[in-house]
Amino acid sequence: MEAAFSQLRSEATSKDLRTCIETMVDIYRNILSQPTNTKYRSLRTSNSKFNHLVWRFKGAQNFMLTNGWREDGDRIVMDSKVDFGAALDYLIENRAVKPSADEWVADTKQIIVNPEKEREDKLREEAFKQKEKQMIELKKSMKEDRDIAAAIKAEHRNDLSKRRVHKAQKAVPLPSERLNSRV
Repeated sequence: MEAAFSQLRSEATSKDLRTCIETMVDIYRNILSQPTNTKYRSLRTSNSKFNHLVWRFKGAQNFMLTNGWREDGDRIVMDSKVDFGAALDYLIENRAVKPSADEWVADTKQIIVNPEKEREDKLREEAFKQKEKQMIELKKSMKEDRDIAAAIKAEHRNDLSKRRVHKAQKAVPLPSERLNSRV
């Protein structure tokens, strides 16, 4: 099973490989959903869609033939007694196919715009601009506050220097007659 899948990986592009795997998964799931319907257990290899999506790849042919399918003329047939659960599980586990670096061509690369993400990005950008404005206003306010504080400190120092007594006089008690007249 792994050798056939490796062969399929080597001969198909990532896009063709994904399509091939998904088609085979659909075939196996159709058989699971209607096990008695022989329509899903017999496929014409000459069918143009099946041939283009799956059968043209030798790796896909080997994968199907090693996992319960047998050739019968221009058809492949799966007997009703065949257990293909392991093959379906293997396909599902290996269905995530990333394109190789040489497949990413600017002409084929499609960027799909997500309107929800664009809206979030726009809101985030507007919020960032608003925060920048707030920070500028805050810095301006803090500078004004520092300038005011510096001016107050300078004024306070000036007031303190004016209040200082340079030549202190001795305190002399008042004569007693002046004391009595005040009372």
